[in-house]
Amino acid sequence: MRVRTIPIQNKDWQWSLGFTYSYNKNKIKKISNALREQNEINLEKGGVAPLPIYEEGQSLTAIKVVPSAGIDPVTGQEIYIKRDGSYTFVYDPNDKVIFGDTNPYGIGAVNSYLTYPQLRSERVVPVFVRRFFVQRDSGLEGRRSRPKV
Repeated sequence: MRVRTIPIQNKDWQWSLGFTYSYNKNKIKKISNALREQNEINLEKGGVAPLPIYEEGQSLTAIKVVPSAGIDPVTGQEIYIKRDGSYTFVYDPNDKVIFGDTNPYGIGAVNSYLTYPQLRSERVVPVFVRRFFVQRDSGLEGRRSRPKV
């Protein structure tokens, strides 16, 4: 989307302002058998760096995590929340849920142009180009008490 306006214009000079905004959305329609096999390999590997898991109907850039209920003060171990809502000390990559997305809501810029006879100065100032995550409802709201594991 682009918007441009000229707030000041006379015979000697002109000042114009513009605004540009864009966004990207994506969704996986169908996954091939080869990609399904790669998903299984990525789930089995584990490791420190999370490997991508692609699912039909989800974004290519979705962030998937195993939810945590915090650290058990008695044992000092992390408490994970399984897909069925139960608690465990055992990390299982099959319990990953979508928690966010690395795609920003949008990217935009504000443009300001000043035109004067024999002098043309253009200044482009980008705004809100930093990325931020879209937080999804993780189902963890309201779970404030210490779980029994």
